[in-house]
Amino acid sequence: MSKPREPCERVETPQALRTPHTRACPSDYAEHMNLGDPNSLSSVASVTTERPGRYGKQLVSHMSRRWGGDWSADTESGWIQLGETGRAEITAETDTLVMQVFAPDAETITRLEGAVGRHLVRFGAKDELTVAWTRDDDIPGTQQRWDDPEPEHDREHRPGGPSVS
Repeated sequence: MSKPREPCERVETPQALRTPHTRACPSDYAEHMNLGDPNSLSSVASVTTERPGRYGKQLVSHMSRRWGGDWSADTESGWIQLGETGRAEITAETDTLVMQVFAPDAETITRLEGAVGRHLVRFGAKDELTVAWTRDDDIPGTQQRWDDPEPEHDREHRPGGPSVS
């Protein structure tokens, strides 16, 4: 398993919260993540909630355990490394949690939308959260709802889930 990459330094512009190309990244990291590639894809979701900071911190803390990530209480924003080629950027705004995922292809974008979205709606089930993703080209992405049935893959990997014999 490769070690988590160092986070990019924040470039303080409003667009920097949503666009990886405005971040100052070590060149090998940017190349590895295809951040300089105009063909890299992204998808964004804005979720209305009374507790965007709480959910952002919880999401980053939980999902960054495997590959790395960081949450800044000062800026109420963070990032999550998602496998070798995926990344999520999370920002808490007033009454809104903004999440953006980046990946080199549409199949990976779909998978990352699902993973990040399912985690958020599970954490926010009490608040009945819904996540609707929009891709770079304004095409709707996937959607996750608090009342969606949990995918079989997630049930198998949760504590107390079915065991495989």
